[in-house]
Amino acid sequence: MRKPSPSVSLSTPVGRRSVLAAAAGAGAAAALGATASSALAAPGRPGVRPVALTVTARPAAEAERLRLAQALRGSEFQPTGLYVPAATPLSLTVRPHDGLLPTLWIGAWDYYGEITEPRSYQLSAGTNSLTDPHGGPVYLTLTGHGERADVLIRSGAVPMPVFTLGHTTEADYQRQLDTLTTSPWAELHGPHTIMTLTRDGALQYRGEDHAALLRLVETVIDSHARISGLDGSGPLHRRKAGPYHFTEVSKVPTGVGAYATHGYNGFPRAYLDRATTVEGLRTRGWGSTTN
Repeated sequence: MRKPSPSVSLSTPVGRRSVLAAAAGAGAAAALGATASSALAAPGRPGVRPVALTVTARPAAEAERLRLAQALRGSEFQPTGLYVPAATPLSLTVRPHDGLLPTLWIGAWDYYGEITEPRSYQLSAGTNSLTDPHGGPVYLTLTGHGERADVLIRSGAVPMPVFTLGHTTEADYQRQLDTLTTSPWAELHGPHTIMTLTRDGALQYRGEDHAALLRLVETVIDSHARISGLDGSGPLHRRKAGPYHFTEVSKVPTGVGAYATHGYNGFPRAYLDRATTVEGLRTRGWGSTTN
């Protein structure tokens, strides 16, 4: 996969919530489609229980980019809330309902890092076994228009700390941070949002009101969609399929604070608390191209 160049670099410090909301507020997004239908492992016993998921197909990111005349492709990822350690065999079973087969992705985006992007694994019907050399968060993609496939992750993956807007209480998320220590990653999920943080970054800012943060991001996404005429009133006005993906990255070059590129927006650790203003984003042309 050819590495796309970031389209924006940002350097004006403001509050954390301002930047995440600003980053989110450029276009439209669609609800996440992968849903867990069985409980994760009990605290202190990660990976003990299989995890069953149903993934629902969405239009391809490139097709959506062309439909909306955007510069950058959006995210196609549907998060699983799971992490696979490096060089650990992953065993899963796939059952397509409508003939389409999902792709599994392992890893995090990090344009300037040593490992720059997730690895993709095309799944087949029935039993699948694979081993990723680097490990990382687990995602699924399925390209289509509402078709479904079931994925049962039998072994090899462990739960990440995940805060899901409308489902996870703050107390439960704090408990996850304290007990699900195998994963070096944590995530925040909203209907149109994936935020992927390192465990260290999540711990550093664990005092946030995570529900309020995600509600703010979702509000900005919704308002910008409506301003752009993407109110869902007809096929022409359909929102962008797929979420906005915000990822904590390991490094950026001198003079780069945060950036947008195909599939995600990258924020270094310092920008989890300080980033750019909305006006700064707009004047740099990010307005309708972010992911």
